[in-house]
Amino acid sequence: MLVNKSALTQLASEGRYTLQVPQYCIHVNPDGQAVCDVSQHPDAIEIPDDYIMTCKRQGSKMRLCTGRESGFWFLSPKGYEALKNDLREAYEARVQQWNEEGIAHTGSWEQFEAVAKTFFKEVKEATLKHRDNLRKKADQAQAGVDAMAALMGNSST
Repeated sequence: MLVNKSALTQLASEGRYTLQVPQYCIHVNPDGQAVCDVSQHPDAIEIPDDYIMTCKRQGSKMRLCTGRESGFWFLSPKGYEALKNDLREAYEARVQQWNEEGIAHTGSWEQFEAVAKTFFKEVKEATLKHRDNLRKKADQAQAGVDAMAALMGNSST
């Protein structure tokens, strides 16, 4: 997967506790044109597809997208582990900048890690719940088909 390298740590560099990865990054090329095509971005890098997971909101939590659903990009557990040092560096650079500017900040990298751990747990639980609901609906639909087939079989006799 081709991504903008700075997008992987963008939100952490803003001091945010999130693993979301912006899907679109616009840069201005040397000619002064705004370019959205990541392949033309000087910061483009190739990462394994499994570093990113696409999630959508399920109530108050996020879950993995299924089928053709669209959602937002987040670092997967594998991507988080691979990029943890980059995230930490980006986050701590922002905190240091705030400290130098005299801006109070009560967060810490440990809190960032706790948020990531909770996020992955919640995504897993919400995804499993969604999967179970889909199975239940499929079972109900199959029961309806079976009932209809039985009725049709009975009416033809």
